[in-house]
Amino acid sequence: MQACRICLDGDAPGDPLISPCACRGTSGCVHLNCLRTWAESACNIQAFISCPTCKQRYNGEAGRSLLEACVQRWELHLGADHTDTLQTKTNLAVFLYEHGKLAEARRLYEVVVEGKTRQLGGEHSKTLKTKENLASLLYQQGEVSEARRLYEVVLEGNTRQLGGDHTKTLKTKQNLAALLYQQGEASEASRLYEVVLESYTRQLGADHTKTLKTKGNLAALLYEQGEASEARRLLAVVLEGYTRQLGADHTETLQIKTLLEGFARG
Repeated sequence: MQACRICLDGDAPGDPLISPCACRGTSGCVHLNCLRTWAESACNIQAFISCPTCKQRYNGEAGRSLLEACVQRWELHLGADHTDTLQTKTNLAVFLYEHGKLAEARRLYEVVVEGKTRQLGGEHSKTLKTKENLASLLYQQGEVSEARRLYEVVLEGNTRQLGGDHTKTLKTKQNLAALLYQQGEASEASRLYEVVLESYTRQLGADHTKTLKTKGNLAALLYEQGEASEARRLLAVVLEGYTRQLGADHTETLQIKTLLEGFARG
């Protein structure tokens, strides 16, 4: 007979046993109310996020319920704009985003951006990171203009705070390049990819996977622009690099090989 790993009872009316993580056997089942009570007694954010035994993040409705309880608890004890409260809201927003609840995730990200801006400033690294997450979400929702505006704000902030060659800055440039490409601004997207490629090559080397991935993105863009010869040349370089770094049978190597074959067929 299955029993709750905390209270050792079976199913309870209105509070059935659930399996919210990867634990199995006598540790596999728990009442949600028991789990919530235990997490609240632990007094740390991680207790609401993942199982201390198997280390897996809590899933399904249990994951959402625990994160919501965490937000409520931290708001009550620390205030809505405390850094720990804002972090719990970010955790909940990520969970909602990953489970397709984009509207709810967006609302939370907007709240967190406002809170971090008040507490840390608009160009603090944590504020900029949340803005970039919000931009990615807006892009998925089809609000491309607002997503672009936010990406540009983040890029400007990261460049001032961290420098143009910092990995966070380069990541934002790639995100913006992908958006610009989808908006039909291929030449500006190509320019950004080339900037990122030059920086990665200088800092990491020509065969680093980040460098190779950027070359692949640039090759795909060039092909769409009608520069098939240069696109094939770049993609052949990427294939050679992936083969050396990852092996001929690696998924990414095979994907590039298939793409290059498609380019060759025209």
